[in-house]
Amino acid sequence: MVQIAYSNSKTQAAGAVAMANFQNPQKLQLIKTGLYANPNGEQVQYFANGATGLGTLEPGQLETSNVNLSNEFGDLILIERGYQACSEVVSIANDLIQTLFGIRGQGG
Repeated sequence: MVQIAYSNSKTQAAGAVAMANFQNPQKLQLIKTGLYANPNGEQVQYFANGATGLGTLEPGQLETSNVNLSNEFGDLILIERGYQACSEVVSIANDLIQTLFGIRGQGG
């Protein structure tokens, strides 16, 4: 069951998380990583958490990640290098503006 906790310490049941069971999961269409569609209208059965033959949802537990860490670290390095380059551009532009103001102040 999903519980809602309010700032006044009261709680209220808000429903349950449904678990879906597809008769033929191989017919699901992959839309993007971890997201599937049911384009053929395959029969779906919904059950409560812990139903026979289905997995369970455990509160407070972490799910094993399905992220490719090498790709994610590679992307992180590229983003960090891009940030460094942009930071250098801003620093150089600031130095040029300071120099320009210095030259303008001397000629005036």
